[in-house]
Amino acid sequence: MKLAILLTATIKPNVVGGNFSIEERKEMYASTLRFYAKSIGKKYPIVFCENSTYNLQPLKDEFANRLKIEWLQFPPLQISCHKWGKDTTNIL
Repeated sequence: MKLAILLTATIKPNVVGGNFSIEERKEMYASTLRFYAKSIGKKYPIVFCENSTYNLQPLKDEFANRLKIEWLQFPPLQISCHKWGKDTTNIL
């Protein structure tokens, strides 16, 4: 059986407010990756799929030799929906 771990992330949310700072969010994801580095190492591939404009290079550097990981990043679309009275979170 083939197995991979998909980890979705938004380190730098595109919203006002929120419960955690960008640094706190980054540290939560880094902590999760450290858990996987200790528990599975390179046994299973991880796909880290991030959807903000946060610079992932520090995380890539930290885990380059510790995990079998693919980094995907999809910055948010810059779409204006204000003519409909909605913001970009309502267009899904």
